[in-house]
Amino acid sequence: MQILANTIEKTGMNKNKGIRCPIKISDFQDVNIVSFSVEKNHPHSLVSSQRDFAYYTIRYILKGYGTATYNGVKTRLKPDMLFVTYPNSNSTIVQDGEDPYTLAWFVCDGAKVKKILHRIGINSSNLFLQLAPNDKLRNLFAKTPGKCKNNISRSDVIALSAFYTIMDLILEQVSLPENNSSKAVVHVNTAMQYVQDHYNDPMLTVLRVSREIGIAPKYLSRIFKQEAGVDLGHYITNRRLSAATELMQTCNYSIQEIATMCGFMSPYYFSQVYKKYNSIPPSAAMKQYKTQKRLH
Repeated sequence: MQILANTIEKTGMNKNKGIRCPIKISDFQDVNIVSFSVEKNHPHSLVSSQRDFAYYTIRYILKGYGTATYNGVKTRLKPDMLFVTYPNSNSTIVQDGEDPYTLAWFVCDGAKVKKILHRIGINSSNLFLQLAPNDKLRNLFAKTPGKCKNNISRSDVIALSAFYTIMDLILEQVSLPENNSSKAVVHVNTAMQYVQDHYNDPMLTVLRVSREIGIAPKYLSRIFKQEAGVDLGHYITNRRLSAATELMQTCNYSIQEIATMCGFMSPYYFSQVYKKYNSIPPSAAMKQYKTQKRLH
């Protein structure tokens, strides 16, 4: 999905082999999977840098080795290690030159992602989890991208099912106590649903969401960031960009039509926002999608 390109930065030709599959847009609020991928890194691939990204990225090392740098601290990546980056954080990962990793990862957001990660022992100060080898876990990470790619129309359900099964398999190993749910999650779910239903309205703002669901703006902003891990304003933008990306992939609409359908004030503003998040303008992305469509 082109929305991911702004934060995963690589220079030079990508020689990695694998699958990067954007997931069908859904209205799931607790957990929403944006993409699912698996790649075998080339020994000479350059450093992959993730910065100011408004989603969670959950990576799993299938085999091989590498190094992750997060807040200036380096960690050796090993087989069967889970590495999570939180929204709007900065990190880099690079494969080992002699035994480069094969990496599977998925990108997600949602009201309950943070709490689910807490249950498996992941939080903003503990982002790595060394797991015991588990064939079921490996197969889920390795095979889900291809399964989603071959079944795009139900890829949202396939990816979500894989997410919960992955978390369950990890919980079998770590056996941490469950956290109690809170009313805040209900409010955040309601806000997410409202955004899902109204993101195509250019007048949709944080203030309007708070007014429509009957919650004070400051309180909603605080609990939304706390529960979902991302600012509500960014969440609205992400929803619009995700919808725009899906429409662009059909190659059936103009930039102006997509901007209008996805709640952007003008085609110019849409192009500005899209390029900010994706490093390339939507016109260039459209050309890529048209080329891919002709090849398939």
